[in-house]
Amino acid sequence: AEGVVADALARVGDARPSEVAFALGLFADAGGVEEDEFADFSEVSSLRRGRHDLYFAVVKDAVLSRALVDAKFADRTPSCVVARRGASATSTALDDPPQDGLGAWVDAVSLPAVGE
Repeated sequence: AEGVVADALARVGDARPSEVAFALGLFADAGGVEEDEFADFSEVSSLRRGRHDLYFAVVKDAVLSRALVDAKFADRTPSCVVARRGASATSTALDDPPQDGLGAWVDAVSLPAVGE
């Protein structure tokens, strides 16, 4: 899993690699039972479109989502996985969102700590 993140980070040129984060939405049924969570993820990504240090992607395929869950990227779908260089990837289940909301969670885990 870490190799995939490193490969993706190596391809980004807009920001210093240590500042770049990726948020990946995993959905097995984005048009069905996970529709509300997909809408929330889409809104969060749209509101952060101007950030040069955060890139969003989405997987809406049940087989690929299951493979990523099996590879321990996340516990289950629907989920959001955030990865950045120098920090372990972290995920949250979107059907049980963080108390402060998905947007606040993405901001908190995607920004480097002060002094990094």
